[in-house]
Amino acid sequence: MIAGTIVVRERVARVPVTAGASRAAATTSAAAAIHTLLTDDEFAVLSRFIDRRTQLDGARRSQLTTQLVQRFRSRAPQIEGSESAFLVALFEHERAARTRGVAARSDTGAAREQHSLVAAGTERWAKFASRLAEVQEIGIANLPESEVSKFVAQYREMATDLARLQTASRGARSMPYSR
Repeated sequence: MIAGTIVVRERVARVPVTAGASRAAATTSAAAAIHTLLTDDEFAVLSRFIDRRTQLDGARRSQLTTQLVQRFRSRAPQIEGSESAFLVALFEHERAARTRGVAARSDTGAAREQHSLVAAGTERWAKFASRLAEVQEIGIANLPESEVSKFVAQYREMATDLARLQTASRGARSMPYSR
């Protein structure tokens, strides 16, 4: 107190995992896709086409639609429908997968981890940012001891996420599909 510091004692909480829950998690992760159907560059082309297709004249739109379907149809046999419907469904599928953190088909190693970290952490980071603003407003010294411990634990999680993200993104280009 004399030096204007606070001593924080952290308590570790152990949460038991039931056998049924761990089996369900294993099944879910096994069923999850390892990578998207398209590379980042292919997704960028498809995204530009989807955004601009209504501005193209009919003949050009038809030609590009056919070319894109020929290129991508074999990668997504589960998506059915007309050529235009196929491309829209493929775009939505890819955007959703990337939002969930599924790595692009062309990504390997650390680049895959980067996607996963961003998808898994975004919501938690936003909550922490809100909590940080609250703590800055009232002052950490005015928090109860249990709240300080929770805040410090959350801060450590954020620092760990940042370190992992910096390692994973070293030398990688930024993710072009965040909309």
